[in-house]
Amino acid sequence: MEYSSQGIKLSASDTEKGTFKNLYGLYQVPDMGGDSDKIDVTNLLDENKRSIDSHLIDYGSLQFNFYYNKEDKDDATSAADVLNTYKYLKSAQTSKKSLWFKLEYPDGTSNTWQGGVSVVRSGAGIAEALKFVLTTTVESTMTES
Repeated sequence: MEYSSQGIKLSASDTEKGTFKNLYGLYQVPDMGGDSDKIDVTNLLDENKRSIDSHLIDYGSLQFNFYYNKEDKDDATSAADVLNTYKYLKSAQTSKKSLWFKLEYPDGTSNTWQGGVSVVRSGAGIAEALKFVLTTTVESTMTES
């Protein structure tokens, strides 16, 4: 049976072993993974280009899309959630603090990494929900479990 994207969670913590809190309002996640860089080892006697694998993966900048929301006691959340995700992430950006992130999928797998934080509010028109984009870089080893 196929999996649905419903139930994907992104959470954050100040430390790798700290308590991860769910970031409320997530509605789109980026591709996770990447190709490792290749090192050109072609010499003047070769008849074709040759390369070896560096085993260094470039994850690029990871962009997560959120609905902008205010902290509201009526939201169906728990104490393990950050309700005003924009305010929480903007505070980390302003203080130039890297956070630990954990992206969990419905199949039980996850990715964990430390990354810098940049948040940008998305444009909006009439009768549209306010949104923002979290862009994070990968500053540590990306662990997959």
